[in-house]
Amino acid sequence: MSQHPSLFRQSDPVADWKAFHPEKIPTKGGRLDKLPALFLKALESLEGSKREETESDEARTNEIYPSKYLQILELGCGCGELASSLQLRGHLVHGIDVNEEAIEAAGALTAKNLNTQQRHTDRSNMVILGKCSFEVADVAAVEITLSEKYDFCILQLLLSVVGGKDRRKATLQNAFDALKPKGGGTLYLSCSGVSNSINPNYEKLYKLDANELVGEYGDHSYYSRDDENRVLYVTHHFTVDELKSLLSEVG
Repeated sequence: MSQHPSLFRQSDPVADWKAFHPEKIPTKGGRLDKLPALFLKALESLEGSKREETESDEARTNEIYPSKYLQILELGCGCGELASSLQLRGHLVHGIDVNEEAIEAAGALTAKNLNTQQRHTDRSNMVILGKCSFEVADVAAVEITLSEKYDFCILQLLLSVVGGKDRRKATLQNAFDALKPKGGGTLYLSCSGVSNSINPNYEKLYKLDANELVGEYGDHSYYSRDDENRVLYVTHHFTVDELKSLLSEVG
């Protein structure tokens, strides 16, 4: 079994996240109504576009197309709460996370959906349940191979905790590479922003850990700690210009 991270600081973010017990991983919220409104707006827009595309094909060929459901990739899926919600909505979801026990938990959670009474019903009153698959892998590693191209790629609060500058860029590049080409896919990116003007405690944290983190991680980085002051992982807060620059480099 994984153990909670020790008092010692680890410079390897992969080791940090592998060490987490699944129950200790900060939750992203599994219910869609608990996520930012922008996420649901993006999802519903994609669903509407896919529905129109499929209904047009059905009208032309008089056949029912299963492709009205989105192919979704979630990088840093954790224990699969969000993937489970998307599965119940009828989509095909592939989740990747470096924590093996979290992936096991995600598989168990989404398997329970096979027995639930909640189902997504399409316009023909056909009962449809999406499918989920999961993979243990480092989201920033170049050796990740993605056999499918996706309609929707989700990085929900991942980029801020994935590691230093190079790992952030590699993770974002993997996300862009996974999307369907020629504008056929949508990236949802949620990051933590610089907070020193909102919460003065963050400014103190930035200064406290600056000597150790600024080089590799950049300004506005700090060690996230538990209630006993044990270091868990490194968190980075982005400025708007910094994020725009990173997106332009990979997109």
